[in-house]
Amino acid sequence: MAGLDDLRIPVAMRAVAGAIIVLTDEVCADLLDEEYASLARKVVAKLARKRPSPNVKIVAAGSL
Repeated sequence: MAGLDDLRIPVAMRAVAGAIIVLTDEVCADLLDEEYASLARKVVAKLARKRPSPNVKIVAAGSL
C-alpha cells in the first residue's frame, strides 16, 4: 500500500485524505479487491491535489 507521501498528497489535505482512504480501503476490502483499493487511493490523492480542494463528501463518493 502506498503511503501518503508516495501518493503526493499535500500536507494540508493529509488528515482528510487519510480518513477517506481508510474508509475506501474498508469498503474495497469488504466488497471489492486490492486493485480497486489501489485505484481509489490514487483517485483520492489526485482530488486532494486539486486547488481549491473539492468537497470531502464528493471525494469519498467519487473515488468508489
